[in-house]
Amino acid sequence: LSAQKHRFVNGYEAILNCPATCITKNILYALTCPCGQYDYIGYTSLTLDEQLKYHREHGNRIMHEFILGSKKNTQIQQQTKSQE
Repeated sequence: LSAQKHRFVNGYEAILNCPATCITKNILYALTCPCGQYDYIGYTSLTLDEQLKYHREHGNRIMHEFILGSKKNTQIQQQTKSQE
């Protein structure tokens, strides 16, 4: 396997020399915003798939709270859980 490079928003380049899949655990990861202006660097002991799922759920919750308000969002979550 050949090494790949990742260029961060600030111009720093990192060499990625270890293959990773969605079942890889104990991973340092970088997410770059599609706008190209922001990087998020994180570490997880979970699988990459589980960690990305967490980010999606957390991001969705924040957007719902922003749009609906946190009180209304909590009510909706409680109604959904009671119907399960």
